[in-house]
Amino acid sequence: MQTAHVRTWRTPEPEVLLTTGDVGRLLGVCPERVKQFHRYGRLRAVGRTPRGWVLFALEDVERLRAEREGGRRTR
Repeated sequence: MQTAHVRTWRTPEPEVLLTTGDVGRLLGVCPERVKQFHRYGRLRAVGRTPRGWVLFALEDVERLRAEREGGRRTR
């Protein structure tokens, strides 16, 4: 008798997506400043809602926050 090999696939954890307003609240800046971060390449968008709102990944926002906090400490 042969046994079947069954693979268990783990799905990746769902990515936490944030709107411009959410990011602004986390970083302590206005939504326009978040748009500037995106426009100048400091924060990448990972998608859009059906209404066209830009979405950002939480891990990217945390990375940007760490960069900004590190810059404040050295000044």
